[in-house]
Amino acid sequence: MVHSPDESGDFAAIAGAVSINVGTLSGPWVEGMHKAVDACEAHAKPWVLDPVGMGATPFRSAETVRLALRRPTVVRGNASEIKALYAACAERQGGVAGKGVDATHSSAEAVGDAGALARLLGCVVACTGEVDYVTDGTRTAEVHNGSPLQTKVTAAGCSLSSVVAAYLAARPGDPLLATAHAVTAYNMAGDVAAQDQPGPGTFRVRFVDALYEIAEVGGHNIVRGFWDSPEGPVLRLP
Repeated sequence: MVHSPDESGDFAAIAGAVSINVGTLSGPWVEGMHKAVDACEAHAKPWVLDPVGMGATPFRSAETVRLALRRPTVVRGNASEIKALYAACAERQGGVAGKGVDATHSSAEAVGDAGALARLLGCVVACTGEVDYVTDGTRTAEVHNGSPLQTKVTAAGCSLSSVVAAYLAARPGDPLLATAHAVTAYNMAGDVAAQDQPGPGTFRVRFVDALYEIAEVGGHNIVRGFWDSPEGPVLRLP
């Protein structure tokens, strides 16, 4: 939530990790984002890029590509954002234009581009959707849990990017595993909150409560009492 270039670098320097979200762009805010990245590079801090609405407008696309080419630790976006970002970064003709912040493609359609983007940037890419794919271009984790109600809550994806950053700070050394566990735990909170099929408003409150209850036991991220249930997560690694 720090945007000013006068302090974004200073905050990034003392943070465990940084999440850079391009959802709201302006000239000064873009400068602040780059100051934060400068500090991450100088202090070896991991950072996450959330390419919100990539492909929607020329300004947004150009600035998102500039940030992506600075090699974030993780890129986390929906299928359309990932496809559009890969097309733009690779300067490929016939790129995919995103439709605002909503995915117009399935994650399965974008997993190939996610792997190619990871190899191109030398980072981890998390492509989220009905199935979430987390890849470093060589290994790919599939996360099969979560609730469709997560798509009905504004900023759920943006929040996930921040949770990924937190996991990168807590578990340095393997960004792919840290990201895959973050996505799994986040989706487990969605599974817990969606029990009894509440409306989106009730779900949102329950979701925050479920995130609060996340604990780490034996290397697995769990929500109390839910790991062993039939609706528990499926995290597949090669």
